[in-house]
Amino acid sequence: MKVNYFDTTSAFGKIQGERYGRTKNLWTVENEGLGFSVDHFSNEAKEPIPSGSWARYDRIDFEGLGIGGVVVRAKSEFSGAKISFRSGSPDGDVLFEVSVGNEGDGYQLYESSAESASAAMTWATIFMVFESIDGGVIGATVDWFKFTTSSKEQ
Repeated sequence: MKVNYFDTTSAFGKIQGERYGRTKNLWTVENEGLGFSVDHFSNEAKEPIPSGSWARYDRIDFEGLGIGGVVVRAKSEFSGAKISFRSGSPDGDVLFEVSVGNEGDGYQLYESSAESASAAMTWATIFMVFESIDGGVIGATVDWFKFTTSSKEQ
């Protein structure tokens, strides 16, 4: 099978949350990202995000390098949101997880790194899955994320 690398997205550059291939139970937040949303006409919150909601990002190019971590720019209206990055499917292998708290100051950077680097990958389908840590309401919004490599050059 011949792979067309022109249709890939670099794993090591910023991947905008709203640039997904498909999503389940998440909303594109105008000029902000993907996740929890507020109705701009009534200024009331839409339905909370159900645990297990996801966005799929196709053909993420890891350039044959090992993955060292993930950096996420996110915010939460409530505490207790966990965002996991999974390979291949919403219930696939967990690559990384970040906990997003309500810091009160809008978007924050959250990082997760591996104890040891993952095996080198060329490209993959990545799922960003929103989960509740404490069974509470998920009110997180992701602006962007990017992976970091275990390579010293990156």
